[in-house]
Amino acid sequence: MLRDIALMLAVFLWGLARVGYAVAEIIRALNGEPRRKVGAKAGPHSQRRRG
Repeated sequence: MLRDIALMLAVFLWGLARVGYAVAEIIRALNGEPRRKVGAKAGPHSQRRRG
């Protein structure tokens, strides 16, 4: 009984976290901010130079 309640709570929280992440992603897209890349380095400038 207690294990079933814990499992339901875990599934509910996992789903809620996914929904929250999706909403944050939509808000970021509406604001025009690009999605963060996995291998991107911190900082405003990239290493590649033009010219």
